[in-house]
Amino acid sequence: MLRAGQMCSFPICSRTTSGPASQAHTSANIGKAAHIYSAAEGGPRGTGGLSFEQRRSIENGLWLCGIHADLIDKNHGLDYPANLLLRYKSLHEERVRRERDGISARVGWIHSLECFSSPVLRSPAQIVLGKLTVLHGGNGSGKSSICRWLEGLSDQSALLEWATPNPDRQLSLGFQYLDPMPRNLRLRVLSSEEIEYFQDGEPIPFPPSPFRVIRVKNEDDLLHQKASDLSYVSQVLNLPPCVVQNVLKLVGAQVGSTVSQLQIHKKTDGSDLLWSQMEGTHSGLNLQKQHSHSERLRILVEIAAICARYSAKHMPTILIFNANRLDAQWLTRLVELLSNETQPFQTVIESITPRNELGERVARVFLEGEHTGVSVTSSLAS
Repeated sequence: MLRAGQMCSFPICSRTTSGPASQAHTSANIGKAAHIYSAAEGGPRGTGGLSFEQRRSIENGLWLCGIHADLIDKNHGLDYPANLLLRYKSLHEERVRRERDGISARVGWIHSLECFSSPVLRSPAQIVLGKLTVLHGGNGSGKSSICRWLEGLSDQSALLEWATPNPDRQLSLGFQYLDPMPRNLRLRVLSSEEIEYFQDGEPIPFPPSPFRVIRVKNEDDLLHQKASDLSYVSQVLNLPPCVVQNVLKLVGAQVGSTVSQLQIHKKTDGSDLLWSQMEGTHSGLNLQKQHSHSERLRILVEIAAICARYSAKHMPTILIFNANRLDAQWLTRLVELLSNETQPFQTVIESITPRNELGERVARVFLEGEHTGVSVTSSLAS
């Protein structure tokens, strides 16, 4: 309770859980100490392999108001997996620490995206983002559109492509986020040159808070441009080549990584080649010429994950990629890597077919239909 500042730790809530009672010199408390991993066998979220003493420790506790303490345990805890609750706890305690010490810094979390109107989704529609969120749906279901809207948090050009003269179909979005204070951002695309912004109901001239979205682009078109490997990775991840070179040195250091080594070799003509050591395939293969589509994607995602990890130490960060070319085995391995509680960023994955093998680590969003008029049928489904 004291570590939480006597406030609910659930994002966008922060309700004070203690205060004066009706009688003088007395107090009332509406808070609950909830378990992240279950205190007993068979409880919500399981025991996580923790001992009895570990499950009783403060590290396994989350201070919540009564409403959210009940909410996280519904549906046997599947909607709120342990790694998500651990992130909630970390964010809330960081917020309390900074408020206590008078420190201002951009450490945060994107809680939800709400679509009020658009040319794509039936409105209104809300998506609550987990630490790792999988968007399921066929072609034309709106997955890529949602990813582009999220990308618009850091790149306004991603939003301007939705400009339309029809006011009934103008793109109007809302974002709930923590920085670490709870915030509301609403925007509307008025034309190809104008976006209207509101923060917490007040009009503002530009996006109020820094966000970073790292998206692994579709790399098919770039393969035919005969770009050097370094330039190719730079274009797919939209990162400067000098940054990519720094990141390559760090790939393989993460727990669960399937890529152990990436090396750039300069050719006499000034171009460069990227060679890899990678689990599940031959060693020493070239990125563009010798790896398959799925192998290249695994390498690109692991490079992007390193970038997201360092970025998230300074601002809310989301990693986005399309997993349609990955089989269930490698998608599951990437989910294990990206959903680990040591990764401070969020991940959004586009997928055509539901992957039941992913288990409890993800928040699933199902998009129905095969045309542009679709609706979000669930935000945090089991």
